[in-house]
Amino acid sequence: MNAAIERLGSGAPLTLRDGRSTNVWRFGAADDEPTTLLLHGWNIDGPVNFASSVEQVAETSAGYIVDLTGHGHGPRGEPFSIDRAAADVLLAANALGIEQFVPVGYSMGGAVAQRLLHAAPQRCIGVVLVATAPKFAETSIERAQFAFMQQASRPAKQLPRPAQDGILRVIASIACIRYPNWVLPHVLQADMVALLEAGGALGSFNSTESLNHWQGPSAVIVTARDRVVNPERQRRLLDLFPDAFTVELDADHDIPVRDDPRLGDALATALHHVLDSASGPTAQSHPN
Repeated sequence: MNAAIERLGSGAPLTLRDGRSTNVWRFGAADDEPTTLLLHGWNIDGPVNFASSVEQVAETSAGYIVDLTGHGHGPRGEPFSIDRAAADVLLAANALGIEQFVPVGYSMGGAVAQRLLHAAPQRCIGVVLVATAPKFAETSIERAQFAFMQQASRPAKQLPRPAQDGILRVIASIACIRYPNWVLPHVLQADMVALLEAGGALGSFNSTESLNHWQGPSAVIVTARDRVVNPERQRRLLDLFPDAFTVELDADHDIPVRDDPRLGDALATALHHVLDSASGPTAQSHPN
């Protein structure tokens, strides 16, 4: 097992108001008010994405890592959409008694964070977006690939669960072959149908018109050698967040599983900037 994940532990189940549940991992000083929610990327869970960086983040803020809909131990029973995932994050925040928070979103988690800014701006103190973009599919080939995942989710949903799990194991074993061997068991905790639906949802995601009025503190971390989310697409976030604090990491999309301290350093620095700006005399927020 990865040492950072072993230190993080198994987390705690959290029952949502609608009876579904997710898993959360608390970090930071016990007497600090939790203000940060760490939202992971597609196909993985919270520990894989943030275990290697959460100790550095905890030096700046307290909060929770949250498993998203259909991933890890995240909520089941609803079709995946970015809107659904954002709504489930709000349900988790409500269950934890958190009124306002900073969503920190990596890749797909960044899409969920952007949706939170649009759907519940009054709940967001600021935002940190990492290795993500305002739009994930632009070419006809990309749109077709993402659309295929959405279409494939429909017949997959009709298969018995053992068959779904078997297919997920085959696909995930191939997809994870270049990653450390501790990653695969976390991927296999997901719901295969939800992963396919998430691919379709990312293909249709577009925040370029929904965030025109956000004025709160923001930070954008660009993974400049990213082979999954093109760095130029990541930088287009700066059109939506022109005053964003920006960090460029000379890293690929898989930096969370490479035991690279630069991600934690960048997250802590960006989060410190956002929280400092939010508490300053000139801090602004999205109009309610």
